[in-house]
Amino acid sequence: MYAAAQAKPQSIEAEQLGPAPIPRPHLVATYKPGRVIYAQGDLNDKCYQVSTGAVRIYRLLSDGRRQVV
Repeated sequence: MYAAAQAKPQSIEAEQLGPAPIPRPHLVATYKPGRVIYAQGDLNDKCYQVSTGAVRIYRLLSDGRRQVV
């Protein structure tokens, strides 16, 4: 099943654009490639903002395969 939506046109001034504010306190961390940040089933009570690189989110299937979500 697929869903589609149309964006409503909005008037946004250039000075309104910019990075979203991050509420304090926050921690800046660097992770090595392949490092697990959190695992399937863990309670995730943090919000991550990726500034460089990429993050892979996946689920482990019952037959051992990895499904990237």
